[in-house]
Amino acid sequence: MSTTTEIKDSVYAKLLAKSLPRPIRTEAEHARLTGMLLELDESEDLSPEEEALADVLTLLIEDYEEKNIRSPASPLASH
Repeated sequence: MSTTTEIKDSVYAKLLAKSLPRPIRTEAEHARLTGMLLELDESEDLSPEEEALADVLTLLIEDYEEKNIRSPASPLASH
């Protein structure tokens, strides 16, 4: 059996309005949303709405980093 935590739309909407998450296009947006995610990560007990926002921010940040931040080439890649 799956247990689902109910998210209150009005509370989640306020978090979204405050954070304005959207696809990241610039380094400044990346820094802003990463900072927000770090703040959430430092919180002891996140509400279900904050957990949902953290999930959205994580997806946006990961997407931007995969497309825009090059990792150093693996030593095995040159062989």
